[in-house]
Amino acid sequence: MEPKTPPYESRSQSQNSTTPPSSAAARLWKPAAQRNLRNQWSNLNSLRHDWRSTASAARSHATAIVNSYLSQK
Repeated sequence: MEPKTPPYESRSQSQNSTTPPSSAAARLWKPAAQRNLRNQWSNLNSLRHDWRSTASAARSHATAIVNSYLSQK
């Protein structure tokens, strides 16, 4: 079974992964990569906040269920 290549990487690039990109290509790629990282970091931070609030609510519900069960005994 052949390993899957990421969608952003073509087969020719994955087979010739030892060839470094030209300096011109690197100059064009770097600002876009940095911009993408900044945009995704903001999105990740928002999702992390959502995860924390959801986890807190779930923990509260679980505690209420356990306390309800224990109070019936």
